[in-house]
Amino acid sequence: SSSDAYANIPDTVYKDHTYSIKSHYYDLESELKEAIKTAENALSSASFENSDAKKKIDTAWNVRFNALVSNGQIESNLRQIEDSLNHRYYKQAYDKLLEIDNGAYSLKNNLYTIIKEVKNAQNLEKKYQEKNKTCILSWCYVNKDTYSSINSKIQDVESKLKAIESKLTKIELEKNKANQSVHKYEIAGKNLEIKKLQQK
Repeated sequence: SSSDAYANIPDTVYKDHTYSIKSHYYDLESELKEAIKTAENALSSASFENSDAKKKIDTAWNVRFNALVSNGQIESNLRQIEDSLNHRYYKQAYDKLLEIDNGAYSLKNNLYTIIKEVKNAQNLEKKYQEKNKTCILSWCYVNKDTYSSINSKIQDVESKLKAIESKLTKIELEKNKANQSVHKYEIAGKNLEIKKLQQK
């Protein structure tokens, strides 16, 4: 059975891989949290008159709530991993580690959605202002400043997302190496079972 195959995998294999990979996840979680804060700053800077633009910003705020939920899941997973490691349940810690990706990829997608909604809101507001207002110098400058502030923050989120993508790729490589290592022991365990059956 597969449980017998797992029984032949030394605890140290799970322990070493978990300790190695979890440090990357702590870095990732920190970067994701920073990206959420920057996205919040961009949303707080958005002050639009057009109702459709406002709806886009409301949608982005709702997505930001989902991002916080995903971040909470990652933090919860990391706490559970530490608890399992403290109790020397190394396979349990390793399995829990592999679950973190669900929250991380979900949060990353949330951030991309926020960027898209903010950019759409800006375009809607710009068209609305061009159609409904005469551009008075002082108003134009305020508008440009507002757009410039939002754009700067959105670019910052995009920059953070590039770093997050890079971190996720690095983690994926580490996990692939770990899974290959675990798989070797599984095969060895199954081969041992076959030999035992042949000897009966």
